Amino acid sequence: MLLEGVASVLAGVLTFAWPLITAVVLLYLIGFWALVTGVLKIASAVRVRRHLPGEVAQVLNGVVSVLFGLVLLVVPGLGLLAVVWWIAMYAVFRGLLLVTLAFRLRRHARPQTGAKAA
Repeated sequence: MLLEGVASVLAGVLTFAWPLITAVVLLYLIGFWALVTGVLKIASAVRVRRHLPGEVAQVLNGVVSVLFGLVLLVVPGLGLLAVVWWIAMYAVFRGLLLVTLAFRLRRHARPQTGAKAA
């Protein structure tokens, strides 16, 4: 736990010190991850094509991952912008869900008129 804590603090400090480098490293990590998993997905679809009907979906999944990984690695600026947009959409969507939940909870917490007290 101590080593994990030290590693986390170090990662946080480095992120604050070099945010652009951290973002670029993360972008390349995601790009390579998408590329490798896409190739593996295509390979597994080819191997199971005799046993799994509809493996076309798995091949398409792999192709999309490979293309996404290549875009991130070849055009990192576009990839950074895409990641920022996804984070922004996530934040807005999650915020709207939380606001909706807050209003529902507020309505639920109000005492019901006409209900008898126990």
